[in-house]
Amino acid sequence: VWRVALGNARQRTSRHFSPPRMPVSQSWTIATRRPRNPEPGRAEGAATARLFPTVSFVWLPCDDVDYGRIGGMNPWVSTATMDRTILPALLEDVHRIIHFDLDALCLGDLAGLFDVDMEGTAIAGATTPQPRFLSGFHTFRRNAERLRKEGHPDLAREVVLRTHSQHEFDFDVFNAGIMLLDLDKMREDDFCGRYLPNVQRFGFNGQVVLNAYVGGKRKVVSNKWNRLIRLEADREANAVHWVGQFKPWRTDLYVTGRELWQAQEKRFAERE
Repeated sequence: VWRVALGNARQRTSRHFSPPRMPVSQSWTIATRRPRNPEPGRAEGAATARLFPTVSFVWLPCDDVDYGRIGGMNPWVSTATMDRTILPALLEDVHRIIHFDLDALCLGDLAGLFDVDMEGTAIAGATTPQPRFLSGFHTFRRNAERLRKEGHPDLAREVVLRTHSQHEFDFDVFNAGIMLLDLDKMREDDFCGRYLPNVQRFGFNGQVVLNAYVGGKRKVVSNKWNRLIRLEADREANAVHWVGQFKPWRTDLYVTGRELWQAQEKRFAERE
């Protein structure tokens, strides 16, 4: 699955980034977690390098990173999604990076997202189109309610006090599956030191942590950079994203836009 997504992103960037600019497609950083049997993982890594000989791969094993119990983690999401929150610490020499989820495909030119003027903000991302999850303050209250149900009314109260005192009411939540990160700004703000503790203390998942960090102070980009294809038509989208449990590689149920993923699988198989 990840090789299909990588191949798609590589194809889309290599067409558009050209000298004198340094192509971002020349270097890909992949945060990994060891599979149950490591041998196929190593073989796949080597095969991927052979398929993309002009690309420099940086593999970041995150197996030893333990976030504790994450009460707010969705059941279809793996711990690996949390590893995007430690990128400022892992990539000390990187200034700016596009985070691109595994369950997304490029349909356009990623250079346009990479070149966005972030206007001093740490994150550029698209606002979620899901009304139920749009309100930042409702997101905080939903996590507080979860903590109360888990038997932690003191932590629930602390979540409300901390988040409501930090942010002005209200702000729109962004989807963190595809986003542009200013890692210098995140390090300047001590994101990892100040906000990652919220994962263990409050059970925040990665998306909630990132939204609790920026609140309304992010660079809003068009949702053509992160089109949630299950909910939105993909016309003129530069990237489509299958959020939730309806993934395009699943064959046991109907998934909107699966044909886009299958077309990329076919292109990738022909290249192999």
